[in-house]
Formats: sequence, C-alpha cells, structure tokens
Amino acid sequence: LHLLGACDRPRQHSFTLHGHSWQEWPYLGNLSPWMSSTSGITSGTVNTFHIAVRSQIGDYMYRSGVLKWVVEQGMWGLMQVSRSAGPLGRSADTEVDAEPTTGADDSPPDAPG
Repeated sequence: LHLLGACDRPRQHSFTLHGHSWQEWPYLGNLSPWMSSTSGITSGTVNTFHIAVRSQIGDYMYRSGVLKWVVEQGMWGLMQVSRSAGPLGRSADTEVDAEPTTGADDSPPDAPG
C-alpha cells in the first residue's frame, strides 16, 4: 500500500486500516512492532506499507483521523479482500488479494472495526 500526503496545507493527518497490520520498521525483522495506524502525514509525506493480509474475505475500512468526523468529510474508503488466482498463477486456496477502493458517500460503510 502506497500512502501519499497530498495535502493543501501543512496539517497533520493519520491513516488507519481496520482488520490488517504492517511492520512499523520492517528492517528490524521480528523485533518490529505491528501497526494498523500511522500519524504525521502531511504535505510531501510518502510511505509504503507491506500489509499482512490475515483477515477473512470482505471489506475493510481505511480512514484518516477520528471516525466521528471523517465519514462526513469523505476521508475514508474500503479495501476489499478476496480470493483469486493472482498474477503468479497461485491456487485460489493460497492467494488473497487486497484491493483498495474509495468511498465518499453520505452513509457510513458496514465494515469491521
């Protein structure tokens, strides 16, 4: 997952992905803590997260900031986890794809949290 801070002003934002995690410092190997949220995202911030998809098939919400405010501001979306053959031709029983989608309508999503 690539996360870019394309902000209009130098304000700090956060990013949370429900139901999944990544290593905060992958270069530390097993010593790295696992995270599902990060902060300090501002203009020019660039991050790449290698997500450990361990969850069940379904839709998982990602968002910025406090849930109470971001839904009405449209700062959320869904990442869909589904089974597929994958680009390497792996069996559908072993491959799980995670595909982010955006969502900014007026109603909150039904997503695990």
